[in-house]
Amino acid sequence: MAEACTYPMARVLERRVVIPHGEMRAPVVGFVTYVHPTQPRLIRRHGWEVSDDIHDDFYDLASDDNGVTWSVPVRSVVNYREGDHYIVHTENAVLYLPQRDRLVVITNMIDQPALDRGHELGRPIRLRITVSAPGDYLRAAHYITDFDLPRGLAVSFCQPIEDSRGRLLVPVQYQAADTDGALRRAGIRVQDSTGLAYDYGRSALMIGTFDAAGAVNWSLGEPVPIEMGLSSRGLYEGAIAELGDGRLVMILRGSNHLWPDRPGCKWLSLSDDGGQSWSAAQPLQCDDGTLIESSATGSAIIRSAHDGRLYWLGNLCIDGRRPDGNMPRSPLVIAELAESPVALRRETIRVIDRAAPHEHPDTQHSNFKLYQDRATGDLVLYLTRYGERGYADNAWRKADHYQYRVAMG
Repeated sequence: MAEACTYPMARVLERRVVIPHGEMRAPVVGFVTYVHPTQPRLIRRHGWEVSDDIHDDFYDLASDDNGVTWSVPVRSVVNYREGDHYIVHTENAVLYLPQRDRLVVITNMIDQPALDRGHELGRPIRLRITVSAPGDYLRAAHYITDFDLPRGLAVSFCQPIEDSRGRLLVPVQYQAADTDGALRRAGIRVQDSTGLAYDYGRSALMIGTFDAAGAVNWSLGEPVPIEMGLSSRGLYEGAIAELGDGRLVMILRGSNHLWPDRPGCKWLSLSDDGGQSWSAAQPLQCDDGTLIESSATGSAIIRSAHDGRLYWLGNLCIDGRRPDGNMPRSPLVIAELAESPVALRRETIRVIDRAAPHEHPDTQHSNFKLYQDRATGDLVLYLTRYGERGYADNAWRKADHYQYRVAMG
């Protein structure tokens, strides 16, 4: 049965359009972060979705007054042709390290045959990484890696963190191999009793450690284990946090795609060795022992700088509609995340946004980036509401980009 409960609304102090849609292309957020240890200096990256999961024309803005005003946009990342294919820069991740005054920027580089027919799965993916002073990140030397994985690896809906040991923790994902070692190919379903989807994902941590000279050495931890019959597309889009006892928690996107009669939910895994290995993934439950279903969407965890508590943001199926693969991608909620045991505190669930009665029921509130305002403690989110004008004739691209300001506590 689908849950149909009425949860209170969060205190949304602001919801406004910051970038209107273009001509059949939607604005997307790359990242947003502070870039000074104490001053209210921010940078923000935006791009455009020109076809399904193909992004282009990224530009960056800076603010010296805590986001009240922003600089003239500067072109930052551009797709380019390489022989008979294209190198496409899609999702971005960012992490500012105030103690070192260093900025880490990570961008996917994906080999694609075209720019106008959508993302083609199974093609090589590499990560482009820069670690530099904040003012130098656009011209800094970069490091490119795929960790010798057959099809590389990617960041997706990624919010890296620095742990208490000063290590950089970046959730990454890659395509799993079949039992005979062959990669699953686009359009082909695995022929076994579970009927798994071809794009079965593994999620792990990319771990960065600084050496004596200040350079970062990167390594890849083991993937989060899960029984193959539990999530039809494996695990993607991990959200990471360090618990008060030093363990790491990762909350991941699972899927019931191809299995609409089975539950869909978020998955939880713990690590007590710094992310080198993980416990077997288990459904993320509420603190009363119940499970709220969720579609295959990313989520985020943030530890509030003002009250020290962990908060989870993502999509939960609380409006009477069960998950079916990627849908529904609304409503967007925030809830406190209890740490021992790790669980959503049901009584703290608050709705940030959902589709209005006059909007398409598949309006999305799923792909967002956020930061916590140093002055007020508010969460500031940037989100594109795909589908708000429907889906017929590719109208999903006619989606505006919004800024939300959500009061905490």
